[in-house]
Amino acid sequence: MSDAELSTAIKALIEDREPESLRLDYKETLDISKDSGKKELAKDVSSFANEQGGILIYGVPEARDGELPRPKPLVECGMEIDRSLPESIERILISTVQPPLHALTIRVVDLPEIAPKQLLIIQHPESYWKPHMIEGYGVRRYYRRGNFQAVIMNEREVEAAYLARESARAHVRDFLRAASFGNHPGTVLRATACPVLRGQFKEMLLHPGITNWLSKNAPFSLHLSMQGDWAPFLDGWRFLGTEKGNISGKLYEMRVFHNGAICLNMDVGSACVFDGFLGLSELRDYLPDLFLRSSERIFRALGVAGPLILQVCLTGARGLGCVRDDDEFRRLSAARNKISNGERSVRFNRHFYDTLEELEKRYQDGDQIVFEEESSVSDIQEQPEAVVDRLISRLGMAFGVWG
Repeated sequence: MSDAELSTAIKALIEDREPESLRLDYKETLDISKDSGKKELAKDVSSFANEQGGILIYGVPEARDGELPRPKPLVECGMEIDRSLPESIERILISTVQPPLHALTIRVVDLPEIAPKQLLIIQHPESYWKPHMIEGYGVRRYYRRGNFQAVIMNEREVEAAYLARESARAHVRDFLRAASFGNHPGTVLRATACPVLRGQFKEMLLHPGITNWLSKNAPFSLHLSMQGDWAPFLDGWRFLGTEKGNISGKLYEMRVFHNGAICLNMDVGSACVFDGFLGLSELRDYLPDLFLRSSERIFRALGVAGPLILQVCLTGARGLGCVRDDDEFRRLSAARNKISNGERSVRFNRHFYDTLEELEKRYQDGDQIVFEEESSVSDIQEQPEAVVDRLISRLGMAFGVWG
């Protein structure tokens, strides 16, 4: 919705004195300078996500007409809005509401009738990932919208929401457990994005026109050649790049499955491992474009929308270490050399180590690291860098690398 369309719609709600409802709430002001205001913000927004969705309009005082709260006249509306307020709201909600609110909309509305004051809109549809819990400011609870306010969800409501979420994910887990991803030697990263909502994706991928579309849409990367070929396989289509590696002789491959899922297999042992250490910064160079933006383009062509399950699987990890960036790798190498040359104790990342075994405790004992992340198509369209940051952070945590 354009700014003009949004302004017209909000103005009509106020002038028509539309009452508050299960999906509409008016607030005279918003004060997030104190924890109590931040907690109230998180309660109100998450309560809509945990029910049927809705919109909060800040800067609108209420008048009671009988039992229904209605907005006061337009000339009495508006509030002073600092330019940084939307960003501050987003930070509060990201740090407080779990799982994250993936379809959050925060916008400032200008109406000539109340200038220079403005209105603030916070909107969230019914969430695919409900229930969302508030964890912060002394609160660990679930809220839903009810009777013109956020109310605490009881145990049965929370249980029912979790059962619905798990039911929606069941077919995704079956796919991730049984799909033909290929078996490749060495240290390989497999990143998969699987739609939660089902669609007629197989019919589209079997249509003759898909061959022409794929031939014009190779996976995109700023760091690798885009040359390669798409070819059909039993469960969909497969693209092999041209750089040499351990993925059928190539550095990477991408697979598009008949259920709309997309998988990237990448030989990170050749591209991102140096002297026995996986470089997270090197890996981060590849994932936004090669995995997420390439996936988003294919999702758009197939009409995939809504929630996604992202799975990251690192195989061949046994004995592998991990560093955040080149600077940490250089400092770690220097520390290893000092211990090897007989120094009794060395400092690395604010800690002191006496042996190589202590220094290299971040080596993996297991051969495989696997984790999942809830996301959405809109997430990878609008904030791919933030999605990659979450994936890289979780991968680093598996090695004991924080931050």
